[in-house]
Amino acid sequence: MTLLVGCGPMRVWQGWSPDHSRQVVLVESGGEQYLQHAGADGVRYGAIAIETIRFGRNGRRLAYAALREDRWLVSIDGVESDRYRGIGEVVVGGPTDQVAFAAQREDGWHVVRGSREGEPWQALGRGTLGIGADGRLSFVGFRSERAYVVIEGASHGPYRAVVDLARAPRSGRIAFLVLQDGGCSAVVERDGGGVDTWSDRVRHDRCGELTFGGDGASLAYVGDSRGCSELVIDGAARSGCGVRHGSVRSSPEGRRFAYVREDGDEVCVVVDDSVSCGWEDAEPPVFGMEGERWGAVVRRGGRAHVVIDGRRRASHSWAADLQLSGLGPHHAYVARTADGSMVIHDGRAWEYSVVVEGTLALSDDGRHWACLTGDVETEELFVTVDGRPGARFEFAEIARLVAQYPAARDREDLLRQWVKAELTRLTRGAGRRSSSGPS
Repeated sequence: MTLLVGCGPMRVWQGWSPDHSRQVVLVESGGEQYLQHAGADGVRYGAIAIETIRFGRNGRRLAYAALREDRWLVSIDGVESDRYRGIGEVVVGGPTDQVAFAAQREDGWHVVRGSREGEPWQALGRGTLGIGADGRLSFVGFRSERAYVVIEGASHGPYRAVVDLARAPRSGRIAFLVLQDGGCSAVVERDGGGVDTWSDRVRHDRCGELTFGGDGASLAYVGDSRGCSELVIDGAARSGCGVRHGSVRSSPEGRRFAYVREDGDEVCVVVDDSVSCGWEDAEPPVFGMEGERWGAVVRRGGRAHVVIDGRRRASHSWAADLQLSGLGPHHAYVARTADGSMVIHDGRAWEYSVVVEGTLALSDDGRHWACLTGDVETEELFVTVDGRPGARFEFAEIARLVAQYPAARDREDLLRQWVKAELTRLTRGAGRRSSSGPS
């Protein structure tokens, strides 16, 4: 006689809305999967694609791709789309939390938004589908081995390749870097409509790191030609050679750019026309929310120096992860001691066995801070707020973030965003919770 033992519902994955106000849990039971959200069980499907789960800004809108029989669909707040051979990216954006997704039919890939299904493409650029702050939809499509940028249904191209596509965070203005036979250049939307191509002004062998100023009025990228890496701002080379890739930052209000430049044996931090040289190394500079304050961690003579607004504030054997407040004069950074690490907030230090670099975050007013701290002996991490270790951080949370956002443009900053969301929730008086969620 064979004894059959049934298995109950099993949690496969869980995640949080961007503001950490709502949790979603993926449950598997009886060979089917469903989501638990807002206290209710969702529809059961053959499978749910974790990497497509997306929330609206306040956590109420929920969209994801699911398999029914041999076809895929997208569920948007419980309303199902048509069924397709496959589903690619799912995005939520714009002022009204619109949902768009990539769907495969027999004739190719289509972009679907609401009841409108776009024309077919042979392929879509991974990570390019998005809805800007102004509610406009854009993406990169491929046809006959050429790339096109599609903005609200209008195609721009063909190009040999589209290197980068960016949307201004507040205005939604769109720009992209393209590779043509003559080299790499930028294509930028005009205020009155249409686009401008900067190839007649400046062109490079390679280009990348497209960066909008916060207001979307200014645009910068790094171009490389014949061993010279330079910063191009609004169609003109502004930096001279030696711009370090990955170091360009813009101020939130959009008026200023900063970067690290290598000049022979020395390293310089450049903020607009202000240049601070004579360093052996430097981290990418950071701005405060209003854009007036800037800072950087620089290194010389075996010491790390914290520089804010051109003035040295502190020196340590090692320091990193400088953060400036959105409002007011507050700042925080991570330093190491002989016995471990410490967080320094406005000159006051808290010591821990481990501080996870890249997780330090400040509240918008700068009065509160949070990061992940650890205990070497127990090998545990904690969400620490204002010096007090709180909820245990589950290592699985990292896997959840990577699974949910496999093509994120700023993937390395996902963990800091997670900590910032938790800090915001906790300092609003919502109470503490375990990062592993309710049992």
